[in-house]
Amino acid sequence: MTERPSTARRTLLHATAAALMTPALGRAQAYPARPIVVIGNLGGALDMPARVVFEKVRQNTGATVAIEQRPGANGALGLTPVARAQPNGYTLAYTYASALSLNPFMTKGLEFGWDGFTPVTALVQVGPVIAARADHPARNLQDLINEARLKPETVKIGYSGAGTQVNLLRLQELTGAKFLLVPFKSNADAVSNTLGGFIDAHVDTVATVVAQAGKLKALSFGGHPRTPRLPDVPSIREIVPGFDMVTWFGIVAPPGTPSDIVQWLHAEIAKALKDPQVADALNKAGYDIVGNTPAQLASVLREEAAANRQVAEKYKLGS
Repeated sequence: MTERPSTARRTLLHATAAALMTPALGRAQAYPARPIVVIGNLGGALDMPARVVFEKVRQNTGATVAIEQRPGANGALGLTPVARAQPNGYTLAYTYASALSLNPFMTKGLEFGWDGFTPVTALVQVGPVIAARADHPARNLQDLINEARLKPETVKIGYSGAGTQVNLLRLQELTGAKFLLVPFKSNADAVSNTLGGFIDAHVDTVATVVAQAGKLKALSFGGHPRTPRLPDVPSIREIVPGFDMVTWFGIVAPPGTPSDIVQWLHAEIAKALKDPQVADALNKAGYDIVGNTPAQLASVLREEAAANRQVAEKYKLGS
């Protein structure tokens, strides 16, 4: 027969359990008690999703959120202070896929690895286009691939950024094509070289192609399914099954951030992303809403890091 604990003992057990739960509960109820600083490492207008989402979080919760821009070094300038920050939920990073899953394999001396943060959520993702001059003979990406198979390194494709370079290298491996990849400091440089006929195509945003209608044409869309902004343009998966070129923009916290704080952040961000006005603003700007869980974002990072490391090592990319 099992002995039942005495009343005094039961009281002590309950008190002990409550004491163990109090720190987490108290922290969740008190957080955020002061301003949250979100350090963005994208620069320019690409911080729009974070500003729109956290403004809605402020409206919903009363939390004060300040967004700082520290772009540079493929995202490392913005991520380094977050990697060093106290894991209390008051310093976060708004970052992008390759800054976490590629840069650590390309840049020596970083203070952090791809797994050196606590994932919160990916806010949005965006698929690029491979664009050519409007009078280029290629009808779609398949035509460029066919040409690059027959005549290796004669099809010139411009790009800006290490993440895009890796995607193009993976595209070559999957298709057997051999492009001549031409790096540029900015998308604007790539556009001018495409329009001038110095390169065949380049990787750019949907918005650029829409704005340059009549001068540029999209040969493929990097996401899946097709984008409604370019409904006649095939997604890259239609040409290369299982492959895409999307990148995500999301929130990560310092390593060791308590799970209750991470869950509060995720819940409030997810709520903001479901707001019709927020969703409409993001969709009109060309972003697809994600809002995945911390565990799902962690899984995405593991998969991307494994693939990126393989390509970076094979082609000896980076410094």
